[in-house]
Amino acid sequence: MSVFSCLLVGNEPLTVDCGKRLLAAGHRILGVATTRPAVADWARGAGLEVLEGAQALSANEAPVDWLFSVANLEMIPADVLARARKGAINFHDGPLPRYAGLNAPVWAIMGGETTHGITWHLMEDGADTGDILVTREVAIADDETALTLNAKCFAAGVESFDAVLEEIAGGLPGRRAQDLSDRSYFGLKDKPEGAGWIDPARPRDEISRMIRALDHAGYDNPVAVPWVMTANGPVIVGEAEAVEGPGAPGTVLAIDTGSLTLAVTDGALRLSRLRDSMGNDLDPTTMVQAGEGLAAPKIDAETITASAKAETYWRNRLADYRPASWSARGGEGGSHSAPIDTHAEITTIAAAFGAVIAAVSGGESVDLALDRDISGPLEAGWAPARFDAEVSWGEALATMTAEMDGADFLKRNRSGNFASLRPPFAADLPARIADLPRQLPMA
Repeated sequence: MSVFSCLLVGNEPLTVDCGKRLLAAGHRILGVATTRPAVADWARGAGLEVLEGAQALSANEAPVDWLFSVANLEMIPADVLARARKGAINFHDGPLPRYAGLNAPVWAIMGGETTHGITWHLMEDGADTGDILVTREVAIADDETALTLNAKCFAAGVESFDAVLEEIAGGLPGRRAQDLSDRSYFGLKDKPEGAGWIDPARPRDEISRMIRALDHAGYDNPVAVPWVMTANGPVIVGEAEAVEGPGAPGTVLAIDTGSLTLAVTDGALRLSRLRDSMGNDLDPTTMVQAGEGLAAPKIDAETITASAKAETYWRNRLADYRPASWSARGGEGGSHSAPIDTHAEITTIAAAFGAVIAAVSGGESVDLALDRDISGPLEAGWAPARFDAEVSWGEALATMTAEMDGADFLKRNRSGNFASLRPPFAADLPARIADLPRQLPMA
């Protein structure tokens, strides 16, 4: 096998496994682009140059033979792809062309597929449209979840990477074009119908598939969580078990501290691993009673789409959420409000309040969780606004004002002068971010 030079881009253990195989085969990795510390640590330990994400590849101008995109969701700049003299190869966690785009295992389980697969393909301008080099089929078990199917796909990716190297060595004899007439594509904005709402008018098997398809078992969930709506707010569901129990669809047939049993159109489901919208474990007896009927929530498709478009921003913002513990009266913290009507009053009072809390918290910058005016269960009823204690008052006020305007805190007071710059985040987003501080925000 002739030796070649390459760049490696990716953020998962699969990236490292493929990198090790490249080095073991004698190939030269001229740079590893990643946003994950674990991948960066491996690369540095192997004596390789580390670049901060795919966009940083543009700064590395050395021509290479191949580029490998392995478990990478960032767009690779066109000038970088052009520098790969022989081509660029991508790992896709689904069979192409049927499951192109993002989160293919989620959509395969939700779609009732019994088999799935992975694809190594050449990269072109269009997402997941290039010629196929190597594929592997993966079985979908009856109890498959997003986590377990992702693990199977990564295992198939590791096992098949040597076949990719053999394809390269042989001049790509297995290369074949995709039949794009059979293509389906799932993007960042795609969510399950109802954004994960468990509709009791649907069959048990269909509901169970959706719950398993959205089960990422504590890892980042990029899609949605399953949920039911009670009179006291949404309840996130982690697991469902088919049980006996006649009743009108939507009726809570039984309840205990760990589960609730819901009548659906063809039987009943015992729903468990219940959480609130921040991802904290939840006792459903505080939310609903046996015999109560769960009404259908207002589902607005435009709200779902708007929140999805803003999700990347809000993920980064919430990952840096800095809550502060405090009390105005020496007891438990709570909500505090004042009769304010103008833009200047709102932002100045909020910033002054932030300055006090920052001082009480030891002079560190803090986030205030400010209340939003919302009308449905799909939008979060709060958003963070930071008081930066490390800059001047004027700079801190300007930063907080920009965040408040951007998050549309002023909706309830708007008379045409204040424009929303950014949609709110989805109500379930905090529960979908791994390792997020779980303190309930204070409005």
